[in-house]
Amino acid sequence: NVWTIVNKTSDETIQSDIVLGDDAALLFAVSANTKYEFRMTVASASVNQEGIRFAVAGPAAPTLIMFTYIYQGEGIAVATDTTNAFGASIGAPASNHDYAILTISGILQNGANAGTVSFQWAQEVTGANNTTVYAGSFLEYRVVA
Repeated sequence: NVWTIVNKTSDETIQSDIVLGDDAALLFAVSANTKYEFRMTVASASVNQEGIRFAVAGPAAPTLIMFTYIYQGEGIAVATDTTNAFGASIGAPASNHDYAILTISGILQNGANAGTVSFQWAQEVTGANNTTVYAGSFLEYRVVA
C-alpha cells in the first residue's frame, strides 16, 4: 500500500504550556476495524530546560497500538522506548538550546471507533522561553489490512 505523507508547513511555538495538545498538522484520520503503519519525524527546539513532552493520541479501544521512539539532539543523551498505549505522556530529556529530532514508528490495529491519530506535545517544564516544532517535520501512514 502507498504511504500518505503529511507535511508540517509552518513552525509552531508554545510558551508556558505544559498541557498536551494536538499538533496543528501532524495528524491523520483512521477508520474503524482497519490496520495502519505510521512513522513520524519531528524537529524541535527548546531553551533553558523547558524541553518537550509528547504523546501519540488516537481513538478509544484499539485492538493494538504499539510504537517506539528515538529522541536525539544537541547536548542530550539519546532516549528510546516502546509503548503500547495511546496518550502515554513521554518527557524528552532537556538541556539548554536543545535542537532535537524525534522519530516515532508504530502500528495500529484499530477497533470499532473511527477517529484521528495525532502527535501531541507541550513543554516539559513551564517557562518563559519557547518550545518549537519546526516546519519540515512530517508523518506518513498507510493502511496495511
